[in-house]
Amino acid sequence: MANETNSSQTTTQAVGAVAPVSPAIPAGTAAETLLYRQAYERVLPVAEAIRDEELLPVNVDVPSAVATAVGVLPKVMAYRADAAQLPKYDVKCFDELQLHTFAVGHAHTKFLVASAPPEVLAALNERGVALRDTMYTDATALAHRGLISGERIAGFKANVGYKNIAFDLLGLSELLRENWVAINGKTAIQMSELDEAERLGQQLMDAVGNKEQAPARIARAQAQRQRNFTLFSRSYDQVRRAISFLRWDNDDLDQICPSLYAGRGGSRRKEAPTPDPTPTTTPSTPGSTTHVAGSTAPATAPVTTSTAAMPDKPPASLGVGLPGANPFVGLERD
Repeated sequence: MANETNSSQTTTQAVGAVAPVSPAIPAGTAAETLLYRQAYERVLPVAEAIRDEELLPVNVDVPSAVATAVGVLPKVMAYRADAAQLPKYDVKCFDELQLHTFAVGHAHTKFLVASAPPEVLAALNERGVALRDTMYTDATALAHRGLISGERIAGFKANVGYKNIAFDLLGLSELLRENWVAINGKTAIQMSELDEAERLGQQLMDAVGNKEQAPARIARAQAQRQRNFTLFSRSYDQVRRAISFLRWDNDDLDQICPSLYAGRGGSRRKEAPTPDPTPTTTPSTPGSTTHVAGSTAPATAPVTTSTAAMPDKPPASLGVGLPGANPFVGLERD
């Protein structure tokens, strides 16, 4: 069992030395300089080897989980040496926690990029339409002056649709480039606009292609994120398991390595004894009131006399005809 002295000593060792993160990381690589993308690439073979039936659902907010894990890493690593002494415990989960945390962070980023909203495509299309119309107007004026072929620009008139706009930009920029010697200085079109039209046309085509492949791409990114989350969740849970054992008497697991499901019933703190719900009564004496613990009933209650407590017959000392005397006295038959 680790005590506070051992923990502080281990903390000093963890801060002063670079702990191995994974066998795949070259010796001497500083854990603090590891990039999310590098971590993702290093664990990719391990993540892809997970069987489908072993995958865990992504049922937490991934950015919040990553932030939690990154924040507690220094405190967690303070218990690595003690955890390594636990029987049949694989301390590798401590060494790989940072790697798996960074990797799932990058996997989540790739998922967000894959599922980007369509506003990006709409913005490109809006810019493309404006630039296409300007170039078409200038090209029409040049055709009227006989500087370029009017037949070649006729196909670029008022086309709609993402793909059509993209090819209009590429086609107009190419047509004007071919005739640049003849039109240079005779039009308001600048070479920089032709470059912009070509770049914008390519970006628009890329965006259209990404949009058409979005469902499959999102599915792949989502599946990969689930694999990285499984690795991350395994490591984090095993680290919590070890620290829970080491700090059981201190009851401070959630301060050192909080649950990723905080606020959702994920904490496994020891529960306080539940009080006995059975009400207790205080013996009463005749003429006194009875108090029931935890009761909201009135402090006093009317006393009802039971007929079972009445004497079977009045005392014999009462004379015939007196109140309370037996009215049948003297009427018995022989």
